[in-house]
Amino acid sequence: MPPTIVAGFLTMSFWTVAAVLFRAPSMQAAFNVFSGIAGHGPSGPVLGWRTMIIGAALAMIGPTSQDLVNRLRPWHWLAPAGAVATVALLIKMADSPSYEFIYFHF
Repeated sequence: MPPTIVAGFLTMSFWTVAAVLFRAPSMQAAFNVFSGIAGHGPSGPVLGWRTMIIGAALAMIGPTSQDLVNRLRPWHWLAPAGAVATVALLIKMADSPSYEFIYFHF
């Protein structure tokens, strides 16, 4: 395996463990999350799986964000289209369940 793949795997593993420990209200809750990550969670439907697959495919196969930015040219319609897309995403997010922000626990 190339070293960059190993480094990326180790970085994401460390980040996942640290994020769970930082967010969990107790060690038991953290162990429950780790158990779920390991595949021992309760069975049930996975919500949003299509979005996760599309996002993962774009992240792995698609160009980097820097490549996309370098390809952009100053088109006049880009700013209004971005504003409309942002508003549409905010409206869509308003329909989703809301969770308490992490820093409210401190």
